[in-house]
Order: sequence, then structure tokens, then C-alpha cells
Amino acid sequence: MEILFASGIFPPQSGGPATFVPEIATAFTNRGHTVSVVTNGNPAPETDAKFPFDVVRIPLNGWEGVRFYKQIRTLIGEIRRRDPDLLFSNAFDWQSAIATELTGTPFVVKVVGDMAWERATVRYDLHDDIETFNHNRYSPRIEAIRLLRTAQTRLADRVIVPSEYLADLVASWGIPQSRIVTVYNAIDPSIAPKSEDRADFRLITVCRLVDWKGVEGLLDATARLREQFPEAQLDIVGDGPARGQIASYAERTLPSDAYTLHGRLSHESVLELVSRSRVFALNSTYEGLPHVVLEAMACGTPTVVSDAGGNAEVVIDGETGYVVPQGDGEAFADRIARLLSDETRWQSFSNAGRRRLSNVFDHEQTWDQYEDTLRRTVTASGTESERSIARL
Repeated sequence: MEILFASGIFPPQSGGPATFVPEIATAFTNRGHTVSVVTNGNPAPETDAKFPFDVVRIPLNGWEGVRFYKQIRTLIGEIRRRDPDLLFSNAFDWQSAIATELTGTPFVVKVVGDMAWERATVRYDLHDDIETFNHNRYSPRIEAIRLLRTAQTRLADRVIVPSEYLADLVASWGIPQSRIVTVYNAIDPSIAPKSEDRADFRLITVCRLVDWKGVEGLLDATARLREQFPEAQLDIVGDGPARGQIASYAERTLPSDAYTLHGRLSHESVLELVSRSRVFALNSTYEGLPHVVLEAMACGTPTVVSDAGGNAEVVIDGETGYVVPQGDGEAFADRIARLLSDETRWQSFSNAGRRRLSNVFDHEQTWDQYEDTLRRTVTASGTESERSIARL
């Protein structure tokens, strides 16, 4: 197959698509497919030279409407130049939907969350949870965002989601179940640093700093923990619009030596910190499927997560980590305390997490599922080349 990937972000930027798209594009290239990537950003020849496929970048300068036009024009130009069997979009969805609709190209989109709810929460100070959001009516601005989200998703021939939770969520937008495919995220366990210097009472969370990640609740849980474990410390890695709010809350809740706000770090630095921590915690109230929890498992760091979204599809409660009710700070503190105080339990969870990673979230298994889904999409669209059919 010839596949054109469209990614909203790409290295040297960091974030979900900037990790996932280079991985899948490299894997598909290694499997004999012809791959190219269109993304946003200024030319980065040193970065792009590291990849075994072409990277086309669209500079993000000028008025937003002009940028949007350039993105669509570039996608259409690459489709006409390369004649791909399909376009696969990750965080470049509306532009990809328009370009493929105008060119008749099969379109596959990966949906990792409800962007309409996220934007309404950040931009318009929405306080409803995601379940309430999908059943209520709102202002024209918010309704417009929701309409665009649904419209662009309906234009896709296939919608790939990384959890059963998200499959149900996308179906609630009116997308036929027959077009939704669940493929779990996966990582290469070899990325984990081999660290022997693990701090006894260090906790860590890695997330975008927004309200629904529940960082303030983790600060409360750390305060409770320090009554039993005075040396307990919390590392907070990430950036986002709630950083100032979280910094102020941390100052009021903990002494300065009990937490560190690291901001955004390189991927390598994040993994190093996770591998040196005793417990990884994620207190979100909304989650598709947390890639960072998979990375914690690869590092052998037991996890304590909320029961939001796809978290419970990753962590097996009482076996690979703990799953606690959303917003229950006392339960979070209790489960973390169990891991800090019981070396046998900690080691058991660490080993079980690594086993689950290799059994369920294996890279090659994931690429097999993606490859099968994309082939079926191309075949169903009736546009696959004779050379691609020969590979089936």
C-alpha cells in the first residue's frame, strides 16, 4: 500500500501524534509499504533525515484562515502527486476530511478523545463532565465545535480508537459501529531506562496540565501520605493552561521540598524520571487510553490510576496496579501507601505490569491490527493498486 499520514504535530515537537505517527510510519515502511507524512511546522531537515520516509512540513505563519487553506492545499497536492491508497489522519482531521472528500481518497482517522469537549472546557470554561456534555445543549459556539467534530468523523471510512471506552463514545456521536475499530496503543519496552537508583518515596505524574487531569487531587493525596511517610515527594511533569493554578495550589498544600513542577521535558528525561520513581499516579476524570501509563509499566513502575475512561483497560486492579474511583483522594493515598510500605507487593505489581505490556500492548501485534484495518479499508473502497493487492 501507499499511505499518506497527516499529523498535527511531529518531532521535534512532543505529544501523542508526534510519538505515534513516526512509530507507525517507520513500522509500515519496514513492512514494505510506501509512506510519506504531511505535518505542520517549519523545515527541520536534521530531524526529518532520521526517518526512512518523506516528511512535508507546512509553516504555521499568517492568519488562521490562510493556514487552514494552505494545509488543505498541501494535502490535496500531495494526494495528486503521490496517488496514495489512503490517507491516515492523527490530529489533522478536518483538513484531511476536506482533502480526501475533494479527491475521492479513502480516509482513516485515529480518534484519541473528544476534542469538542476538551476545547469547550479550555476555551469556554465549561465545567460539565464528558458524559453530561454529550447529552446537553450549549451555546452556539460550543454546538458549532461539536457539529464540526461529528461531521469530520462521519466523513472517515474507518475510525480507529485506542480503547473500548472511546469506541462507545464515538458511537454516541452517531458514527456506525461497523466503521469503528479498536486498536490498543503499544510501546517498545526497550525504551525504558535501566535504572537501579529508584527513590523510596518519590511519586510522579506526567500529563497535560488541565483541570481534568486531577493534579490538585494528587497534591492532596501527597499531603495525606506525608502524615505516614514524611519523605514522600511528588514530581509533576507537563505543561498546560492550568499550570499557574496548579502552582498556586501546590504552594498552599505542600512545603516546597515536597513537590517539583518540572514543566515540559524531553521524552528521554520523562522516562528517566519515571524509572526512578516508586509509584506513577494518574488522577484524570477523562482519559482515552493513557500512553504514559504504558510507559510507566515498561519502566517497571507500579501505577495508581482513576477509573476514568480507558484507564481500567490498561491497569488490572490489584494485579498490575490499582484503579480507584475518580476524585477519591483518600483512596489514592491509601493505594499509594500500600505500594510504599510493601516491597513484595511493589515487586509483584512491577513484574505483572511488564508481563501485561508484552502480552496485550505489543508493538508488532498492534501494527498487524493497523495493517489489517488499512488493507480492508482500501479493498472496500475499490481503489487499491494491483501491486498492493498482490501483497494481501
